[in-house]
Amino acid sequence: MKPAATGTAPPTGGAILLRSLRRRWRTCLPGAVFLMLWQLSEALVPVAIGLIVDHAIGPRDARALLIGLLGMSALFVVLSFAYRFGSRALNRAAHHEAHDLRVEVATHAMTGTATGELVPGEVMSRSTADADKTVTVFDQLGMGASALAGFLGAAVYLLVTDWLIGLLVLVVTPVISVVMSRFGRGISLRSRDQQSATAEAGARAGDIMAGLRVLKGLGGEAWARENYRAASQDSARAAVGTASVTGKVAGIGELAVALTLGAVLLLAGWRVIDGDLGAGQLVGIVGVAVYLSEPIRLLGNTIALTAVAHGAATRIAEFLGRSDPRRAGTARIRRGAVTLGPPGTGTRVDLPVGGLCVLDVPDAATHDAVLAAIAGTAPGAVIDGRPAAEFAVGPAGGVVLAPHSADLFEGTLRSNITLTHDGNAPVDPAVLEASAAREVVDADPAGLDGGIREAGSNLSGGQRQRIALARALHADPVLLVLDDPTSAVDSVTDHAIAHGVRRLRAGRTTLVISDSPSFRAAADTVIELAGAGAEGRRP
Repeated sequence: MKPAATGTAPPTGGAILLRSLRRRWRTCLPGAVFLMLWQLSEALVPVAIGLIVDHAIGPRDARALLIGLLGMSALFVVLSFAYRFGSRALNRAAHHEAHDLRVEVATHAMTGTATGELVPGEVMSRSTADADKTVTVFDQLGMGASALAGFLGAAVYLLVTDWLIGLLVLVVTPVISVVMSRFGRGISLRSRDQQSATAEAGARAGDIMAGLRVLKGLGGEAWARENYRAASQDSARAAVGTASVTGKVAGIGELAVALTLGAVLLLAGWRVIDGDLGAGQLVGIVGVAVYLSEPIRLLGNTIALTAVAHGAATRIAEFLGRSDPRRAGTARIRRGAVTLGPPGTGTRVDLPVGGLCVLDVPDAATHDAVLAAIAGTAPGAVIDGRPAAEFAVGPAGGVVLAPHSADLFEGTLRSNITLTHDGNAPVDPAVLEASAAREVVDADPAGLDGGIREAGSNLSGGQRQRIALARALHADPVLLVLDDPTSAVDSVTDHAIAHGVRRLRAGRTTLVISDSPSFRAAADTVIELAGAGAEGRRP
């Protein structure tokens, strides 16, 4: 399955739902047809019973009774298999579409969006809970179509058998559906709020778990507990609010069904007393009237639950609609000539092409300004004569920005370095030597296939930093930016890494933002950014 490109993401929840239906119509259409056949078969059950009463039980005709029982058995076989195949088709469509939505959200998070105030837990909520709720639209529309087919089949039977009863059903049921549909927007908004609150609670839980050791060390357990409790209570209130509205809509639907059924039964009884209906017809009408509660209930649920799906789809659409100037560019760096002049620094410096340059920044604000300029999310960097924002970030654009935080993923040493699932992906030994990751690999009996737990929790801080550095060096970009890559290693390892990076990256532009003496000694150029200027020197 190939998900749609993030650049053409629909802007609204309704557009997301329509696009999903267009992508899966070949699976959904047969599924809906099977479910319609299922409901029509359900509607025919009381009709068949009425015919058996009139033509077999009343006249005491054994042959007619046998034929009727065989026909009834065939009817149950049809309705059973129709439901089975219809549900299977719609579930298949839902699972495939949910997968594509998850991939689309994840891809956009990595390559196409500015998450802004969103934290990873909220992004994950959109790719999991929201995606799963969005695709329930397949099941709801399939059930809605089947309910409509069953209702129309029952209405035709009632009109043919007794036009007055049929007219009553045809007039009352649409009124019920219109009234209930007015609750749909309220349910959609509440569902959207519920999903947002759930995502917030999940995000806070993730943050707390990530910093649990620090919280325990500082005695912040009570604060963390109350912080999560508040978010969890907000989520619970939102869920109760959504369930309350949905339940009220369902209750109104059930009440309407009961009133309609009561009216049909009273009218049918009156027609029997007048002699206008026979015993078998009465059985059929009463059975069909009882059956009508099912399609009416399904129609009501379809309205309510489709509104829930719309709310989840709206959250996905909002996320996919986010833009990030850093990701807008598609150009690729050719030479790696960089001119830096971040706003507020009062500096403008040219980095040596094909050399190792160490940039020593005076404070966190300048540090962030430099990284933002190179990433293209802020002005202040020109690469190969063009603004940095015009270049794609990552190996595709020829530039890799390796952040200070060493983020590792559950898998193997090899997969974390190569960022592939290929268990045979080669890793250049020179990369392991330059990053001092050789020691980490050799310490594991499985070598490069040694396991890494989530977030690299089975490695020390220095080991994680070396694997992350190996990953950046393995990408082999034209321009490599390293942000304090050796802060967690000892001085001997720092020295080895500095000279290893210099040897491996010879001829390609490498910028290291660090005050490491080893990197300063190994660099071709050291640039010290001060409050209002920059000083460059060669070691």
